[in-house]
Amino acid sequence: MHKLSLVLLVLAATAILFLYGPLAANHPFYYDEADYMWAGKQGVVANSIDRNGIPFTEFVRKGLELSRAGSGQRQSFSQYIRGTGDIGMYRHYHGPVYAYWLAILHNLGVEQEQLFRGSGLILHLLTAALMYFAMLRLFPDMPLIGPLVATLLFLAHRTALTAATIVTQHVIFTLLTVAILAAFSQYFRSLAPRWAYFGMALTGVALATVETAVVLGGAFGLAWLIDWRRQFAQFISWGQRAAFLGRCLLSVVVGIFVVWPVGILQLNILKGYLTLVYIAVYRKTFSPIGPLELLSMKFMVAPFELGLLLVGTLLAFYLLRKQAAALPWLTFTGLFFLVLLKVTAPYTYYYAPLTTSMCVLTGLAAAEIWWQQKLYARVLVCVAVAVSVIGGTVQSTRDLAIHTNAHPPHFAVLDFVRSHPLGGQTLYLPYQFVPTLHYYLPDLKVAGYDMDWDLKRLTSEVTAPGAYERVLCEDKICAALADSLPDRVTDRQFLHPLGVNGGIFYSVRILPASGEQPK
Repeated sequence: MHKLSLVLLVLAATAILFLYGPLAANHPFYYDEADYMWAGKQGVVANSIDRNGIPFTEFVRKGLELSRAGSGQRQSFSQYIRGTGDIGMYRHYHGPVYAYWLAILHNLGVEQEQLFRGSGLILHLLTAALMYFAMLRLFPDMPLIGPLVATLLFLAHRTALTAATIVTQHVIFTLLTVAILAAFSQYFRSLAPRWAYFGMALTGVALATVETAVVLGGAFGLAWLIDWRRQFAQFISWGQRAAFLGRCLLSVVVGIFVVWPVGILQLNILKGYLTLVYIAVYRKTFSPIGPLELLSMKFMVAPFELGLLLVGTLLAFYLLRKQAAALPWLTFTGLFFLVLLKVTAPYTYYYAPLTTSMCVLTGLAAAEIWWQQKLYARVLVCVAVAVSVIGGTVQSTRDLAIHTNAHPPHFAVLDFVRSHPLGGQTLYLPYQFVPTLHYYLPDLKVAGYDMDWDLKRLTSEVTAPGAYERVLCEDKICAALADSLPDRVTDRQFLHPLGVNGGIFYSVRILPASGEQPK
């Protein structure tokens, strides 16, 4: 049975590579991707030392200055921080672990956008292999259907595959999540402290990957409190308990230090969390939708995936609540759902670690049902998994193919810049396109106008000496410029039917004022 399961999983993994590899888009890198790629291209050493990073005290001072300033000052801050060459900014103040992966690919000679995006499938398959063999070890008496179902669901599930086919640190975070929860699970199963320390050290590595990893530490702490009777029996005195928890925290610090020394020595790991605080408090754009709206939207997009995972997870909470080895998976999933009540980022890849844990819980629930030895229940499990895997694969490959074959607006921006020599002048365009142009044309002078620039400032900037004669704008902004500069906005040229804010995208020419020299 074990050999048959391995054969089935190898066939499934091969099918995933065959189906999803070609669907990794070969588009130019856009926004987050372009910044991450720029950081990765600087190399492992540059990222490990946070080359050109501004000191932590200066980072805090600038952040406080920005929080007190008017919203229109954000762009000048962005220009300042990009002007420093701070590599942490290009990672969006995440840790460098994913940048190391990109740097290694660069060193191996990878150049194509599709290969960088598709490289996440390697990590996806590694995560699946780790999940399968970890479950075999953690739950040795469990029917083989458990790890088989969990791994099949993970291999084919849309959320993790989305993370695996774009440039995002969440694909490595997903791999680390499985490794960390497996280590915690082994600790609660055996009560051997070395597994807790190992899991905490890996949590440090995860914190040097993405800030959300703090939920993993919370999951361990919550599981420890739920399991307090066994923990108190193992660590009899308060001194022993404090020493154990202290070693756990020290393991986190060691894990961070090993992969990112300046994250500890220069407190750079705090920059990511301060950035999140700033976004939540001042930008107020971290959670643009409510939790029910988010869940409804996700369910409509991926009903085959979430339909089974939600049912399987609820069953797991009921059936596995007394299994020590399942405790970290349950607490992590529960805490992540609680986070969703506040942080409802609408990005699919953000939820890959959560749905991965749900795959494990669904597999464990399937194994519990399998134990009952009722034919109808076993048939129901097989049918539900087959429908989820096949239906989800058909839907997600279709949707991904539409995205891959699309022609996003940053294509048009690159085409425009390459066909219009700027001659050292500054091109003004929506800020979302700045990372793409910086990655492909780093010597180009560009300025991204923010969404909250008022018309007076935008008009002043695009007519100032040194500004290029053409401005890229969506229809509403173009019309506002035409009203503000009567008889000077001309030669509107269509670029793309859909700009980043939903309007038709154009380039317009700004004629010089009377008596001015032509640009």
